[in-house]
Amino acid sequence: IGQHMEYEPEWESAFNLHVKLAQSITLALEWCSSERALAASAYRMALRRHADTCAKNASELRELGNQSASVIPYDVSKEPVSVHRPLSRFIAGLHLQLHRHGLSYHSREFERQDRPKPTPEELI
Repeated sequence: IGQHMEYEPEWESAFNLHVKLAQSITLALEWCSSERALAASAYRMALRRHADTCAKNASELRELGNQSASVIPYDVSKEPVSVHRPLSRFIAGLHLQLHRHGLSYHSREFERQDRPKPTPEELI
């Protein structure tokens, strides 16, 4: 903790698993996007699962020089960091197919009554 890691120990295993599952993931994405109702349901469930598993961090306004931006504070020396984010990648794959059915991230089908859906920044 507190030091930069040149090599993430779990990365190689995660990468090898992804390589083996890539074809199955592609087939799942194709199937999920085959019909409008199925695409909407899969995207809605994936967004819900993402929201349930990821902690909601409040954004803060940060300024540097003459620029300011709303950022999600995250301390990489204390929080987990990984290039392997399978749920985010699956959501991205579904997202790319939404237009086939006239859907988008902003479609009413993806609004939640109990809480807001994850923002694009949170999905990343």
